Amino acid sequence: MVVKRDITNSKSPKPSQPKSTSLSRLSRVKRVVLDWRFVTLAGLILTTSLTTLSIAFILKLPAIPNCPSIFWPLATASIRLHCAQIAAGKRTVPDLIEAIELVSGLPKDHPLYQEASRWIEDWSNDLLDLAQDKFNTGKLDEAIAAAKKIPSHAAAAKQVEERIATWKRVWKEAEDIVAKVDKFLSKRNWKDAFNEATKLLAIDNPYWQTQRYTEIGEQITTAKDEITKLASADRAIENGNADELVKAFKGLETIPEKSAIYKDAQDMKPRIGQRLMTLAENAADRGGLDEALSIANKIPDGIKVKQDVDDFIGLVSAQSKAKKGQLIEIEDAISQAERIPFGRPLYDRAQRLAARWRAEARDIAQLDRARDLARSGSPGALQAAIAEAGMIGFSNPKYKEARAFIDKNNTQLQTDQDQNILDQANAIAAAGDQTSIQNAIDLARQVQSGRPLYSQAQAQIKSWSTALRSQDNYPVSPTNPRSTSPDSPLSQDESLLAQANAVAQSGGGRPDDLLSAISIAQQVSGRGRGQAQQLIEQWSGQVLNAAMGQAAYDTPGAIAIASRVPVGTAAYGQAQSNIAAWKKQIGQR
Repeated sequence: MVVKRDITNSKSPKPSQPKSTSLSRLSRVKRVVLDWRFVTLAGLILTTSLTTLSIAFILKLPAIPNCPSIFWPLATASIRLHCAQIAAGKRTVPDLIEAIELVSGLPKDHPLYQEASRWIEDWSNDLLDLAQDKFNTGKLDEAIAAAKKIPSHAAAAKQVEERIATWKRVWKEAEDIVAKVDKFLSKRNWKDAFNEATKLLAIDNPYWQTQRYTEIGEQITTAKDEITKLASADRAIENGNADELVKAFKGLETIPEKSAIYKDAQDMKPRIGQRLMTLAENAADRGGLDEALSIANKIPDGIKVKQDVDDFIGLVSAQSKAKKGQLIEIEDAISQAERIPFGRPLYDRAQRLAARWRAEARDIAQLDRARDLARSGSPGALQAAIAEAGMIGFSNPKYKEARAFIDKNNTQLQTDQDQNILDQANAIAAAGDQTSIQNAIDLARQVQSGRPLYSQAQAQIKSWSTALRSQDNYPVSPTNPRSTSPDSPLSQDESLLAQANAVAQSGGGRPDDLLSAISIAQQVSGRGRGQAQQLIEQWSGQVLNAAMGQAAYDTPGAIAIASRVPVGTAAYGQAQSNIAAWKKQIGQR
């Protein structure tokens, strides 16, 4: 057999590749495939492809509706149901109501009617639950309004009327309890108020059981505290000092406007201010001017009328000036008081003080005139000075100073008068005979008890009487009453003098008794006339002093007494001068 050879193979055949070379090439391919860079690149290509396909798929889906911007009359049922589900998912009363209203209008033959009805039932139950929550948190009106929005065709609608009736009944029970609590509070019956409030714990409503019960308990406690503050303020107004009044005012400030006694507290505040002002005025009247200013400055701004406080401070300053007693200071005080205008609360007080200071100024001037009169030292001048100072009334601050002036000058006047008597008596006794000595004794007896030189006169009389007893042929004299006859003129004089003394002493210095004693003494006409005249002078002076004392409170009565001072006595001239001044003071002529 002949084997045909392929022409192609007639050429020199190529050398065949070794088997090992083929295996090496395959290994390189496997390494490239398994290399991480290759894997990463492949993954990126795959992800990009999938993303592109996804975006393309999404772009082909219909868009999600924007519910707030939809024009509902043209919206499809599916969009309405979709937006209703979104709204209902918010679980609020308005949103549930909106959800129900969105799908309530679907006709029964609509494909989505059954599904919408199921959703309406669910949402109606949710709405009733939210209404119950409103009731439980004390929002009765909102609960009723929410329940009434449940559609009548929903199953939950059957519970609405019963639920609302229950809510109203529970609410009324609670409000009736609160009304009784308020009634007890108005009577300040704290115990019964607390007992009534505990009934709220049995009310079938968490709001009344917890929140309102706690609030009412606090209200009772607060009311009790507020009443206590009001009572404390009332006591402070009656008897409290300035610090207690200020503390009471601060307590009233804490009573809120919603309190039942808020108006009472507000009405009491001005009373505290008035009481503080009264305390300040009383302190000023007592002379405690620093205390008065301290109290005035404690008056709270909330009840302080600035003009009134300024007026008071001005008055206190004026009183401080007047207290110094200098005429120029008193005149400044008067001017300051007169600057408070008519109609201000302190106007009357200022006028009274100004009037008193004007009288004091007059009396200061009068006392100054009396001092000027007394400077000469003559009996007439001293009597005139005493009369001038005697017109200063008891209520005047200068009264004590005037009395001291009168006493001093009376002492000087009596000393001068009695010294003249004793000088005359010594001159008479210097003759040395019994008659002269006896006359000296009689003259010295005119110096009466209570006068400055009385002790000196008695010592002189004792000395002269000893001298008489040492002499022979002791004569009959008033010092030896046993030597006289009961029917003698000397015995009658002694009887009258004894009677006059008894009358004068029996009345305790009353003017009528003194004047009766003077009338009896005026009947003495013998050797006892000198002693009688001395007694008349003494008693006349006492009558004048009584008139001057009465002038401080009864000027007409003083005039009546002074007008009975006997003519011719030393006190007569002074009495007439005082009478003229007193009549001028009361406007008589």
